[in-house]
This record gives sequence, structure tokens and C-alpha cells, in this order.
Amino acid sequence: SFDEVIKERADKKITSEMTFIGVKETKVLNVKVEGSVHSVKTKFVSEIVNCLKNEKGAVLEGDPEQIKLVTDVWVFRKDLKSNDPTWYLTELSSEEETKH
Repeated sequence: SFDEVIKERADKKITSEMTFIGVKETKVLNVKVEGSVHSVKTKFVSEIVNCLKNEKGAVLEGDPEQIKLVTDVWVFRKDLKSNDPTWYLTELSSEEETKH
């Protein structure tokens, strides 16, 4: 679905501008163990500025001057018996709120 959105925006000449301000909070929410496979659910709270603009630079969505708090919950998964050191991102959810 990401590819579809990217293609649609490119066809309409819409650009996304995002400025990452920083991480406000990180927290491990839980760890699940199924045999040698571990899943770690982690919450990240960050500040961003984000908007969509048309080809003339007019803002279509968002506000280039407004900081938003974004909470992302990521689940990383790894088989600890594997020689591969990579933790894979297997789930992702997020929510935004305007910072006052």
C-alpha cells in the first residue's frame, strides 16, 4: 500500500516534507517468547513537522509550522538461535496529536 500512495503522489506531483525534531520517549511494552523466537513491542514518541505540498509549493495537508507528537508502536522479531544478527520489524502502528 505504501507503493500505491507513493505512485499516486508522484502522478499528482505532490511532495511530502517532514522534519524530524527528536525522540521524546522510548519504552519496551512487552516481550513475547515462542520457543527461540522473541518479539519485542516498543513504543517511540517523537516530534515531527509534516505537510504535503503541490507542485507550486502550496500546502495541501498538514502545517509546516506545527510540531506534532507521533506515537509509533513497533514490534521487532528475531530467532535467537539464528546466526543472522538482524531484528526484523514485523508490525507497525502510529498515531499523531498536535503539540500545544
